[in-house]
Amino acid sequence: MRAGGGELEAVLGRVAVTEAEVGERFPLYAEPGDGRWTTTARGSWTGGFWAGLLWLRARATGRAADRLAAARCTAR
Repeated sequence: MRAGGGELEAVLGRVAVTEAEVGERFPLYAEPGDGRWTTTARGSWTGGFWAGLLWLRARATGRAADRLAAARCTAR
């Protein structure tokens, strides 16, 4: 599966932006007014969703770097 549709590309683009903003932490929620993320080191209940989005990106792009990022997130 390769990224192709506009919706999937939009989601993958948002994953990249969020990843850059949260670093090694897990995103919990973004403030509606300014979009700043509240994060957690342990994942809380959202950790699995974040790991799942990273795996979706890895599958869509086929890039080794994306697989590594997803695997690292899952291991945390």
